Amino acid sequence: MSKLTNVLSVMGGAAMLAIAAGQASANTISFNFATTPGSLGTSRTFSATFNPGGPTVDLTATGYKSQKHETKLYYKQKSTVETGLGLEDGPDQEIGKNGFIQLDLTSLLPYLTGSTLTITIGSVQKSSKDAFAIHTSDQAGSWKDNSVVASGNWNTLPANGLATVNVKLGGTPARYLDITETGSSNDCSGSVLLHSFDISTGATPTPEPATIAMLAVGALALALPRRKRKTDAAAN
Repeated sequence: MSKLTNVLSVMGGAAMLAIAAGQASANTISFNFATTPGSLGTSRTFSATFNPGGPTVDLTATGYKSQKHETKLYYKQKSTVETGLGLEDGPDQEIGKNGFIQLDLTSLLPYLTGSTLTITIGSVQKSSKDAFAIHTSDQAGSWKDNSVVASGNWNTLPANGLATVNVKLGGTPARYLDITETGSSNDCSGSVLLHSFDISTGATPTPEPATIAMLAVGALALALPRRKRKTDAAAN
């Protein structure tokens, strides 16, 4: 086997080890909307990293006051359970019956097949009979009436203002998730907040290309002195 082949073999092995390490451990990610994200417009992109040491992906939230009509997002922090993303012109700056928040999952699509999404909704109050639904959609700004993948209400655990639901995505996941209020109060004052979004993925994240490249360069650096020593010995 030639010296060059040996070096390439070491580099390839390092890259494969990096991929294997990513496959073994980097399989969870969390987007927490219960922390101050700064100034908000109609859309906001959030970034998070698969743990431990996986790739960084984006999740974009867009506010809609009705189908196809965007509105400004609003970050609310009133109490432990009334904290998260709402809509600036929604009832009490939350997601009301006529509005919704749409999550663009484009960056996450490679990891979603077979994954479980855990979504926590905040400000789910018994007094206003709050309830919510989560839809899937392939079109920005709208959802299909028969696309509900999860729903809950003020009695959904852990209750007391927070409700957590699991969404299992199979096949080819849709590009968008929509969070809507579906409460039954007659005055339409029911409203909720998007609190957090977690993923336990069945698809395996791998290290960033830059990480693999760094490991390969390190392997090459280790191999070169060995080659030099053999060349010096042959010269003597």
